Amino acid sequence: MDKQIPPVGGEEVEVVAWRHSETGRATADAVNVSLWFQECVQPLMTVAQHQRIVEALLEDARYNYQLALDWQDKVIELQSEREQLRAEVERLTTDLEAANSMLIETSKAGIELRAQLAQQQVPVQAEPASPWVRVVDQQPKKGEDVLVWCHDTNEQFVAFSLGDGRFQFGIGQDGTILVCRPNYWQPLPKAPYQP
Repeated sequence: MDKQIPPVGGEEVEVVAWRHSETGRATADAVNVSLWFQECVQPLMTVAQHQRIVEALLEDARYNYQLALDWQDKVIELQSEREQLRAEVERLTTDLEAANSMLIETSKAGIELRAQLAQQQVPVQAEPASPWVRVVDQQPKKGEDVLVWCHDTNEQFVAFSLGDGRFQFGIGQDGTILVCRPNYWQPLPKAPYQP
């Protein structure tokens, strides 16, 4: 008999006999089976092969069940994370609304204060400009005596510009030139008038 049975559980089915579905009669004789109607033929296999196939199918089912459990755990984890993120978005939205409300209130208060100041015509005095100039912004002429301030030593003294960001403020006892790199400088005040 040439009736093909597809592999089950990764194993080719070895037909060892056939059974007539209506009479229940079984035979291992392929000639006998060829006389039966095809729809009445049921192929049979050995019990050992049947047990191997069932075990393979059960193993597949166990694997798929475990895979489903793992995915279920992952879905629960992702749902929990989603809920945490939703709560965080809700908190941030509330904070943003509060900040916007504070900004609106502060803006209103600023507008009211400006209106009150305009009505009182209070003159606003600007701070006097600092005479200090940052060395990185501008340097005095090379050789010009200026007052310098060094941030690292918190000192100020008179020195003259060497033109490269360094200032000479003296000569050591051994004849070495004493220089510094101040942060700020300003022109020296005019000398006092002497009659």
